[in-house]
Amino acid sequence: INTDSSLTLNANLAHSVGGTLTISAPTSGTTELEVATSKMEVAGALTNSGRLDLAATASTSQGIKCVGLTSTGTMVGGTGTFECNGNWSNTGSFTVGSSTVKIGGTNPTIRADAASSDFYNLTISAAASMNGAAANGLDIDNALVIESGKSLTLDEALTHDVAGATTITGTLTLQDATLTANDNVTVSATTGTLAMNN
Repeated sequence: INTDSSLTLNANLAHSVGGTLTISAPTSGTTELEVATSKMEVAGALTNSGRLDLAATASTSQGIKCVGLTSTGTMVGGTGTFECNGNWSNTGSFTVGSSTVKIGGTNPTIRADAASSDFYNLTISAAASMNGAAANGLDIDNALVIESGKSLTLDEALTHDVAGATTITGTLTLQDATLTANDNVTVSATTGTLAMNN
């Protein structure tokens, strides 16, 4: 999406991009992709230097799916779903609303700086980790879910906070990390593991 242009997707339709999608940085106005009452699937990586807006989504079945996300711009979650089958790198701003971010793919990493580490719901559907360049711990305003057979490794000396329920049917590993759970933590007796390796 070119500089200072905008695209709004309405009408409960499914849209797709066969390659990568770039939302350019604005120069004098706003460069924006608004996924309103629709779903957008990107076959490649999504790069956002402008504004990515899911605020008008009417349900969690509407939103955006991509293979990796890099955002230095603005994201607005609304009630939509960000399905990221690759690395999630957000060093811009993210107004989470009541959105869900679902991390999948092959060994994805999660990177967020101090201004953008918020999530509302975070679902882990891969062998994911938060390490390396992360500047701040996860701040999850509602629920953390780690699916069966999947894992999340937090291996930096950062503090992570989950305001809602934490459900672990896969594996959560804390290595030199601190997790503050402010609601119930449920670890499946058959498939769940909570490992603390400080």
